Amino acid sequence: FTYMVNIVNDYKITGDLSLNENAVIEFSRWKNEENIVARIQFLEANEKTYKAYGGYWLLLAETYYQNGEFKKSEQFIEKEEKTIQKEIKKRNITSSGKMH
Repeated sequence: FTYMVNIVNDYKITGDLSLNENAVIEFSRWKNEENIVARIQFLEANEKTYKAYGGYWLLLAETYYQNGEFKKSEQFIEKEEKTIQKEIKKRNITSSGKMH
């Protein structure tokens, strides 16, 4: 949790993109959930909470893969890649005032 707080502070992440302690604990609990269908349901129901966290998309992709839903898995990996690219662009603009 401390790591998450440091990231939020270091990168000036807005409140709607940051996770609170309860969200981190809940995510960790569900990450280790053995019931794959229940894990998918939790992840889908909480996309709004975790969408800015890259680990969310990777866990969702991994969970779909474990459930044999390979196409969905691939879609979420692609979504994570887009999220990373978007965040890198945003950081470049923020740090320099213009895009590199």
